[in-house]
Amino acid sequence: GQEFNKICLEKIEKFQKTREDLKSSFSIYIDGGVNEENINSIMKTGADEVAIGSSLFEGDLEKNIKRLQKTNAYDYP
Repeated sequence: GQEFNKICLEKIEKFQKTREDLKSSFSIYIDGGVNEENINSIMKTGADEVAIGSSLFEGDLEKNIKRLQKTNAYDYP
């Protein structure tokens, strides 16, 4: 999979602010380079959903699932 570009965090913040300013309900969905090291910052910044591919399916699936669950990434509103 591709590497996550940290510039995307700025873009997520911008979309989040625009969504609030417009009182809109569009979803912010991130696909590409999401893993256990960056998922918390992605969700905290304002993403609603993420696609997790390589970091989940490369290697031991069960261990990868447990590792991602430990991030508590979905505890953000």
